[in-house]
Amino acid sequence: DNKLCCADIIPCNKNNITDDECCYNQMTSTGATYSSKNNQHCFDGHVVQALPGTKPCTRFSFYNPDTQICCGGKVGDISSDHNQCCDGILYNSKSQQCCDSEISNIPVTEGRCCLVDSKVYRFEDPSNPCISSCNDTSYDYSNEVCCDGIVHTLHSNTECCGSSAIDSSTTDCCGGQFPLTRNGKMKCCGNRDLFDKRYSKCRNGKVVLKD
Repeated sequence: DNKLCCADIIPCNKNNITDDECCYNQMTSTGATYSSKNNQHCFDGHVVQALPGTKPCTRFSFYNPDTQICCGGKVGDISSDHNQCCDGILYNSKSQQCCDSEISNIPVTEGRCCLVDSKVYRFEDPSNPCISSCNDTSYDYSNEVCCDGIVHTLHSNTECCGSSAIDSSTTDCCGGQFPLTRNGKMKCCGNRDLFDKRYSKCRNGKVVLKD
């Protein structure tokens, strides 16, 4: 086949027999084919030829992802001071940190980002609106959760189950205190009692032995 479908919109004739991808330009509503195997890339609707081992950072500049970083159209060395990207701006990860797209001069070893007001506060700073108390232990409720006096790291599906923190997408909580893996051998009866499904069953909210 001498044609490729470009962005599921228009058919394009191959420029070369080795072309396997198509680059669609929304501004001109046109497409051009290219060969990804020959280190060609589609960048902002234009086909660009990268040097071996590099990727395009802009249409006219390239970087080596093993040793460099592309940030906001600028190329930086990973080994240099400014080796991380914060919303298009390079910053020094040893002396700074990125907090909600803003760069702070307080490093992660000395403070933490609070997403309540998008600011970095030093550890134990009493003015930090994200700091609460968990059994006399300070914790950041934007990144952590307190479960019955125990501090846990907060993830997208984290919920408390007694003093444990569970992933609610894979784990249930029995009686508000017993974590249960959904495909595990232990089950919950009446939302209060644990039982091993191999030997017992739940009948009318009570655990009974299997016949």
